[in-house]
Amino acid sequence: MQAVILTAGKGKRIRPITKWIPKSLINFNGKTILDIQLEWLKSQFVSNILVLIGYKGTQISNHLRMRKGEKPVVVRVCKNNANPPGTGGTLQKALPLLECEFVCLYGDVFCPIDLKSLWKLHIKKSAGLTMTVFPRVNNPTDPNNVDYENDLVTCYAKDGKQHKAIEAGVFVMERYLIESVKGSSWDLEYKIFPQIVRNGRVGAFESPIEPLEVGSFKGIERFKKVMKVKK
Repeated sequence: MQAVILTAGKGKRIRPITKWIPKSLINFNGKTILDIQLEWLKSQFVSNILVLIGYKGTQISNHLRMRKGEKPVVVRVCKNNANPPGTGGTLQKALPLLECEFVCLYGDVFCPIDLKSLWKLHIKKSAGLTMTVFPRVNNPTDPNNVDYENDLVTCYAKDGKQHKAIEAGVFVMERYLIESVKGSSWDLEYKIFPQIVRNGRVGAFESPIEPLEVGSFKGIERFKKVMKVKK
């Protein structure tokens, strides 16, 4: 099993924090969210890991170089201060290193599910994509974006309307989906996810726990509380 972590984004919503460091290196009591993700992947017996870097990527590569134990493969997708190519464009630049099927994680989200169960559902549903979803009451400031039934996604839309669940930032994807898109800068959330939900089978793996995220100030405070970070 291969895992790919997307860490190239600028994190504009949490400036001025990201003026100095990338989101993945926000520290929680001595550990960055990237450290936490890597430790979780190790607990899931995943050793083939790609970390895709862009904005302030030198800091991330230096941090990983100093880590003990096995080192993930680091791939730069844009220069340190350049505009990142979007989530899809980021994966496109790493195509030669992607396996036919891989687990993808957003670098600012932590959702420690059982990856084997996610993978089994992906195979069972013969899906090109299987999302992890978390059902919750719709939040007007952070709207839900997924509807699902019988372990299949029936709607994916970032339209601010009432939906059943939120995508949890961990998914299994087939490489051919990335290969099918032309262009060098694009996002999965707008270019692939809505289209494949309309045209094909997208699995829905329900997470038993709500994902944590550091893409907003509210998310950072919740992350601190849940992880019991000492001030």
